[in-house]
Amino acid sequence: MNEMVEQSRTFWLCKAKIQQLFKRIYTNDHSVKFTELDTILSVFEHDRNFLSKSIHTAVFTANMSAGKSTLVNALVGKKVNKSQSMACTAKLHYILNKPLEDGFSAEDDNVLNLDADYNTLMTDDVGNDSQSIIVSTYFRFLSGLNNPICFLDTPGVNSSLDHTHKAITDTEIGKNEFDVLVYVINADGGIATEDEDTYLTQLSETAGKANILFVVNKIDCFRADEDNIADSISKIADDVSRRGFVNPKIYPVSAYAGYLAKRMLFDNDLNEGEMDDYNLFRRNFMSEDYNLVGFYPKDAIDVCLRLIEREEDVRKKKAIQMLLNCGILPLEIILKNSIGGM
Repeated sequence: MNEMVEQSRTFWLCKAKIQQLFKRIYTNDHSVKFTELDTILSVFEHDRNFLSKSIHTAVFTANMSAGKSTLVNALVGKKVNKSQSMACTAKLHYILNKPLEDGFSAEDDNVLNLDADYNTLMTDDVGNDSQSIIVSTYFRFLSGLNNPICFLDTPGVNSSLDHTHKAITDTEIGKNEFDVLVYVINADGGIATEDEDTYLTQLSETAGKANILFVVNKIDCFRADEDNIADSISKIADDVSRRGFVNPKIYPVSAYAGYLAKRMLFDNDLNEGEMDDYNLFRRNFMSEDYNLVGFYPKDAIDVCLRLIEREEDVRKKKAIQMLLNCGILPLEIILKNSIGGM
């Protein structure tokens, strides 16, 4: 009998504790303390607050070979999208940021995988007959992110092998369900190509009044003895303006250099070839011929300089400086402000 009484007492004590825990979780009542669970409860409350906010969206569009997916990878700070060197399918890639870094990336590509490794992220599931792939991971924004955002990486619009790429992208942009449109231009060709001219003219007619950032990528392909970055950007700005865009916002970057810098900063796992590229880029973008700081507004640069000053680790400080010099860090700040990621 005594054992039954004790079991009953234990049951009611546990029930009371569970009720208090649920009250803490669902009413945010902090009157009862759970010392052993404080960290977990804090994370839960942070996540709940994060998920209660509206999602802001940035759509990335470009012709093929502009380095659009590499730019997305550089901003996220991880390889979550296939680059141009890999066979790409006509899919809309939605990349959503997590509130905290938990070391996991999730992917919904026909089958939901909550621990998607590199091979999973880089391999499309042939059984997925929808037009979308969804990835969730923590965005390595040095300036921080307090709101949920979505990067939508659309198919390249000038694919000669699959014309559905352009149709899918046109339909998505036509919905106008985004906060900012990021148009990526290949610096190596500017908008002199027929494909670039055609698509830019189309966008001026269909999305000319949208909030658009023109990102000129692959600046690292320029040769200091043959090319002038300032002249090239000025010409692109004139060409964009002539197609009906008023006061276009144009920002040069090297997405690949920025991607390597983020990897060096957060993972420090570059292979020998990547390390050679990283060191070359770091030297080049420190020079006046390549340094892109002058193409960005002062307020964004000031934030970058504070981040550099705050970092004490020498290796990380150099990586952040390179992120500034190659344009990725100030672009990150401008993009965040454009989509409400404060």
